[in-house]
Amino acid sequence: MQKLSSCLFFLGMTILLTHMSCKMKKEPSTLDQVTGRSSEKRVMPDTLPPPSPQDLAKQELSNQLMEELSNYLAQQKDMSEYAALVSRMQGKNLFANASNQGYRILALSNAALQKLPAREREMLTDASGVHAGYQMKFFIHHTCPEPNNAYSGYAYRALAGQNLNFTNDSVGMPDLKRKVAYQKEAQVGTKLQVYRLTGPLFY
Repeated sequence: MQKLSSCLFFLGMTILLTHMSCKMKKEPSTLDQVTGRSSEKRVMPDTLPPPSPQDLAKQELSNQLMEELSNYLAQQKDMSEYAALVSRMQGKNLFANASNQGYRILALSNAALQKLPAREREMLTDASGVHAGYQMKFFIHHTCPEPNNAYSGYAYRALAGQNLNFTNDSVGMPDLKRKVAYQKEAQVGTKLQVYRLTGPLFY
């Protein structure tokens, strides 16, 4: 009798443990229930989602403005090197917010670029693509977004984030303690104003 009781006890425990094991496999953990997360492994997509029509329109406008700027500079006396730099910015979507704002382009003449240290000037004018990162960095330090309706006291900043102080004939970058004279060159289209600097603000 005692032997039969032991067998029945052992059989009952086996059934109970088997039932609990199956239940644990089927039911999510308490944390999964609260957060709604699945315990299944997520599969990352192989490709990025296609750009939206709005993103494509912004990119097209940015490319158009960059081409207009490059063509304008190429036609000006002593601005060919900066025109070539601008042409290498094509496709980088640096004027992505042009639908909401304009840009002040702080362009340097060939003579002004001569004031750069030899190494930086070589990097800036190199067309191989090796120094593309430095060239973009230089460009965004010399490009300043401007709201469509700028108000008195508006705080200008370069695309790179540094503060810019404009006077009637100079622009300063107090973060780098630099200030150079400029000549207001021209309005290019409705979104770009070109300022010809006498030297670099950043290098």
